[in-house]
Amino acid sequence: MSTTSRFGIADPTILGLSSAQQLLRLAKYADLGVTMCRFDADWRNVCYPGAGGAGKTGLGADNRDWSMYDTLIQNLMSVSIHPMMVIDGK
Repeated sequence: MSTTSRFGIADPTILGLSSAQQLLRLAKYADLGVTMCRFDADWRNVCYPGAGGAGKTGLGADNRDWSMYDTLIQNLMSVSIHPMMVIDGK
């Protein structure tokens, strides 16, 4: 049985920050011992008419755009904080 402690945080504002600002904040969290960060992913920001690039329309399987979450997940992993994404919305 693992005795590793886990300490998480929920940050509803982190997606609104630039990558550099995210990294600064996440480094502070990591220094405090945070190992998980929970954030919401609104499905309407992922799957919308035209998502997936220029010229694509509709809500087909290839019309998903996760790019707004990609940077955050990369930044979390770079400071050894595990992402906990909660997908909500219609």
